[in-house]
Amino acid sequence: MIRINLLPKKVSKKKIGLMQHMVLTGAIIALIMVGVGYYWMSLNSRISDLKRQVAVAEAEKQKLKDVNSQKAAYEQNIAKLKGKLDIIAKIKEARFMPIRLFDNLTKVLNSETPVWLDAYSFSGEKVSMKGFSLSNADLAAFVTKMERTPFYQDVELLFSEKTTMDEREVYRFSITAVPQTEDDPPKQE
Repeated sequence: MIRINLLPKKVSKKKIGLMQHMVLTGAIIALIMVGVGYYWMSLNSRISDLKRQVAVAEAEKQKLKDVNSQKAAYEQNIAKLKGKLDIIAKIKEARFMPIRLFDNLTKVLNSETPVWLDAYSFSGEKVSMKGFSLSNADLAAFVTKMERTPFYQDVELLFSEKTTMDEREVYRFSITAVPQTEDDPPKQE
């Protein structure tokens, strides 16, 4: 006959304590492994996010690098254009300056003035005139009229010498002056 013992075996308290420690240790190790795994996954997620942010920042940096070079080129173009516009403005102003100077000179040299010019040069910064006068008094009156005009400044008589022309005594002279531009205030009379 076969005997079957249906009564539970009595397990010693030592074995039960050991098994409980083993189960508890296994649960703690499993919990630690889950925690470490979760932490590792979160770090990997953060690393991939940071890598993505670095890639976006690098792309933005390259884009801004191009923008900076374009800005520098744009500013250079603006500076060149401003320089060209300044030159054009100076040319426009200088275009009419000789006409104004000659017009003013015709007002100073009228039929009553016994002075005539045989050389006139305008260099933008200086006007030179050479001519003849019947007397030094007439020449002095001419220089005084020139000084009073708003288009000539710093009128200077370089020399006046007596000479003979067509059997008549005349005074040969040379005058320099600074032309007055529109930007400068007109000379007060």
